[in-house]
Amino acid sequence: MIRLLRNEVQVPVIDQEEKSLQVKFDYNPEYVRKVKNLARRWYLPDHKAWVVPLAEIDSLIEEFGEDNIKVELEDEDVNNYFKDQGEKKEVKIKERLRNIKPVIDFEFKLKPYPHQIEGFNAGLEKENLLLADEQGLGKTKQSIDIAVARKDRGEVEKCLIICGINSVKYNWEKGVKLHSEEDVVVFDAPAIVDRNENLKNWGKEFFGIINIESLRKDEIIETLKDYISSDIIGMIIVDEIHKAKGGNTAQGKGLRKLNPKYKIGLTGTPIMNDVTDLWNILGWLEVEKMNFWQFRNTYCIMGGYGGYQVVGRKNESDLNRKLNKVMLRRKKDEVLDLPDKIKQIEYVEMSKKQSSLYKKIRWNIIDNIEELEDIPNPLTALLRLRQCTSGVFNDRDAKLMR
Repeated sequence: MIRLLRNEVQVPVIDQEEKSLQVKFDYNPEYVRKVKNLARRWYLPDHKAWVVPLAEIDSLIEEFGEDNIKVELEDEDVNNYFKDQGEKKEVKIKERLRNIKPVIDFEFKLKPYPHQIEGFNAGLEKENLLLADEQGLGKTKQSIDIAVARKDRGEVEKCLIICGINSVKYNWEKGVKLHSEEDVVVFDAPAIVDRNENLKNWGKEFFGIINIESLRKDEIIETLKDYISSDIIGMIIVDEIHKAKGGNTAQGKGLRKLNPKYKIGLTGTPIMNDVTDLWNILGWLEVEKMNFWQFRNTYCIMGGYGGYQVVGRKNESDLNRKLNKVMLRRKKDEVLDLPDKIKQIEYVEMSKKQSSLYKKIRWNIIDNIEELEDIPNPLTALLRLRQCTSGVFNDRDAKLMR
C-alpha cells in the first residue's frame, strides 16, 4: 500500500506552479522500481518519500493499481480525480454486468443477481476458482449453483463442502436447502471414529458437509481420497479457505492431499498480512508449482532479526498474474444491483417452560394495569416479557436453544 500526502518541498523536476504529491511506502524494491518507471519523480531522503507531479497520477495508478493507493490529503483536484476514476469504474462494471446471461441453460432455484451470474459463469469456465467476493455478495449461493450445474451435466457425483469455521456447518446445510433441491448430510459426530464411519456410509445425498479440523485426521483423509480416486467426490468447496493457509499445519497438509477435478475456495480476505499465506491456497488450486521455500524467496523480502522475518513483497506483478488465473473478487461498492439490506424474519417457538412463564408475566401486567399509571416508566413491565423470550429467566441458562 502506498500513501499520497501533501507536498510542500520544491524539487528540480517539477515546476514551482505545478501541483505535486509525496508518495510514501515501507521499503519495497518492487515499489521503488515502479516509482522509477514514472517520467518525473524525485526522492527526498529526509522525508523518506518520493515527490511526483499530479500530472503523473495516471501512470501512478497504472503501476500500483487504485486499490493499492491510500489518499491522505485534502485536495480538491486529487479527490475529484479519484471520484472521476470511481465513476468510470462503475460504468465499466455496469457494462460488464448488463444483460449478462448464464453460460449454460440452468434453472436457478432463487433468481441470482447479475454479479452472481458472473460468478456462476466463472465457476463453470474454470476447474479451479478462488471466489473472493466481499462478505454479503452471496458466495454460498454461487458455489452451490455451480456444484448443482456440474451435477446436472454429469460431471460430478457428489460435492464435499469443507467449513473453515466449525459453527457454520449448519448455516451451509440451510444454504443448500435454500438454494437447491439437493439432499445434504452433515458429518458432525463428536468422535472421529464415528465421523469417519458416517463418512464411509455417505448415502444418496449430493452435498456432504464437514469441518476443516477433520482434515487433521489421517483416517478421514484416506476415506476422502478413496472417494476422490473413485470419482465419487468430483468437487470440493472450501469455505473460509484462508483457515488452511498454513502449509505446515495438519489441516493445511490434509487439504493438499485432496485433489478432485473441480475445486472452489471461498474467502473474503484473499491477501493476508504475510504473502506466504497464499502458497498453500494457490498450490491446492493448481496455479502454484513451487515449493514453500522457492515461493518465499521469489515473492518475499526477508529482514528482521537473522533475516528470517517477512518484511515486504516483491515480484508482485507475477504473483498477481497467478492470482488472476483463478480469482474472482467483487466489492460491495462495485456491485450496483444490491439492495441496501435484505431483511429476513425468523419465528422461534418458546419452550413450554418459557411459554408458561410468559403467560404468568402477561396476566400479572393485565391484573395490575391500573398501577402502571403511577410507575415512572411503565415500559419496564413489557421489558420482562422480552427478557422471558430471550431466556433470561430460564433456570438452566440464558441461551436460546434452536
